[in-house]
Amino acid sequence: MTAQAAASPVRVRRDYLGAWCGSVMLGASVLVPVLGWLAPLGFAALLGLMGLLMLPALRVTDEDRPVLVVLLGALLWAAVSSTASPYHPKRIEQNLARISGTIADSVPPARIASAWPRLTTSAASPIACVPLAHADTIA
Repeated sequence: MTAQAAASPVRVRRDYLGAWCGSVMLGASVLVPVLGWLAPLGFAALLGLMGLLMLPALRVTDEDRPVLVVLLGALLWAAVSSTASPYHPKRIEQNLARISGTIADSVPPARIASAWPRLTTSAASPIACVPLAHADTIA
């Protein structure tokens, strides 16, 4: 080392953006279990907030701009197409899940003759079988 290098103070450049993103990630890692227990739907809001707080770390170069324009166009198309659905239910109850706690009784038969088990069973009849002629030819 030279005497001039030893005499000059060393300047350490602090990475403020890295510290900011690290603190956002640390805060999110603390909030994820809390939100998972208290408000599970708040997880999406937490991820959105994290994305917005980390926007200063986004650096777009001139080479990346055409790709960014295509991605933003796709995002805009997805947002418009998700809101322009041709299906609109007349009542909101049509979309709700139905919970059936009990099974209702079945409808009685239309004719009383169909309720008699003697008429629903068929008489035993032999089934005509083709002899296994091919078994003799193979063996």
